[in-house]
Amino acid sequence: METLEVKFPDIDAEPLEIFTKSLADLKNVKSLKLEFTEGAPVTQGFIEGLAKGLKALAALEVLHLEMRECELDNSNIEALIEEIKEKIYLKDLKLSFGKNAGVGRKGTSNLFIALKELKELETLNLNMEGCGIDNNNIDPLASSIERLAKLKKLKLCLHVKEFENTQWDKRSMIELDVSRLSASFSELPNLSTLKLNLLNIKMTDKDRTNLVENMKKMGSLQKLVLFFNGNDKVQDIGSLGTMKKFSGLISIPMLRDLSLNIIRPSEEDLWDLFYYLESMKKLRALRVGFYEQEVCFNEAIERYKGMMRSLGSQLKSFEMAFYRCNSLESDFTTDFLRGLEQLKQAENVRVEMVQTEFRYYDWETHERVVEKMVNMKTLRRFHYAGNQII
Repeated sequence: METLEVKFPDIDAEPLEIFTKSLADLKNVKSLKLEFTEGAPVTQGFIEGLAKGLKALAALEVLHLEMRECELDNSNIEALIEEIKEKIYLKDLKLSFGKNAGVGRKGTSNLFIALKELKELETLNLNMEGCGIDNNNIDPLASSIERLAKLKKLKLCLHVKEFENTQWDKRSMIELDVSRLSASFSELPNLSTLKLNLLNIKMTDKDRTNLVENMKKMGSLQKLVLFFNGNDKVQDIGSLGTMKKFSGLISIPMLRDLSLNIIRPSEEDLWDLFYYLESMKKLRALRVGFYEQEVCFNEAIERYKGMMRSLGSQLKSFEMAFYRCNSLESDFTTDFLRGLEQLKQAENVRVEMVQTEFRYYDWETHERVVEKMVNMKTLRRFHYAGNQII
């Protein structure tokens, strides 16, 4: 057997420890993917047993450990780290911790330091939610990343993973040296996919500028996914609009697939976003997500229509999402739906409006546009989910 995938439910600890002992007999396994659901009793003995089991898997190339529902600490994560760094043939590593992980600064730093030994890695996915992330361990992370010359896909979540977990107050914000971290990306000649979750991380104007400047140096980058806070009411650092600092994304030479997910964008952010996207003539896939939006589109809707006219004939995939957006103005849906009519070659169109209120919904235009979408010869997938009308 070369591939083993197991999802552990809420069961007694004893079967889990029996499982770890059996790993030693699976010496030919090359791909191991383990997921622990809420309530799975991940004890000190289990983690130590898992580490011993990994020791026997000398040929391991893929390791995924989904531990978001587990309560860990520095004492039981160290043994795991020691074995992971010995897996010199690993090509794909995913480690996902949860908000109750309890892995402190020391354990987090040791994990980051260990990554530099995995020189064959092509895919790295780290969700560090609930871990001791601060500026003291950003440099170990950046130093390890820039040594992974074969890396093609990098996904990083450094603070909070899901929008639902985010608390909108200053107490939940942390400061990280995003400039240092982003400098490591530019050292990766083969990186084609970057997913970077910066939710609830304070960035200065310098951080935003350096982030984009370093991305512009990434000659192989084709797919970029960004999650970040929007206007300065949330950010509380920096005086200029968020999207002005991200305008340099249009200069990433090979970028074809872009996803921008923004929390509480301002009216200025919206206007600038659509304005800069209008110039990205090489894009083939675009996703934009707005979360917790408290302002109206007003003039920004004109820029949205301009963007759709400019990109509509080239996009193969278009997605737009509104989550928990309040009272979108009466003519918004009419203009938004008409913008979808500009998609001439799309194979995938997805629109989501979740926990979002409308002052008015234009059902007549909706029916006409949906009918047109369904009859498009190129369209393979069409998803449109609305929510509440007030």
